Amino acid sequence: MITTSQDLLSRTAPGKVRLRIRDITATHEAELVIDADLRVGAVARTVAARMSLPADTTWALRSDTTAAFLDDDATIGEAVGVDGDTEVFLTATPRAHLGAG
Repeated sequence: MITTSQDLLSRTAPGKVRLRIRDITATHEAELVIDADLRVGAVARTVAARMSLPADTTWALRSDTTAAFLDDDATIGEAVGVDGDTEVFLTATPRAHLGAG
């Protein structure tokens, strides 16, 4: 389940992660409290849809702290390494592969 910032309580419930995600141009931003056991890939797709980002693009999440891309198959809790009141800042980035195939 994804909860928007209007529903945030002063403290985040156990098993939840607080995220602030913006797109690569910083045009769109979302504040979320989500279940820590959701997969990163599912969170990226959901956030991209809510931000009305192009649906024909595969989106990835990148940590604003480490600049590392999060593993799509990991849970969001594992990927960001926090659970609870710590807010994590991420960027939704189009997944692009360089080179001809």
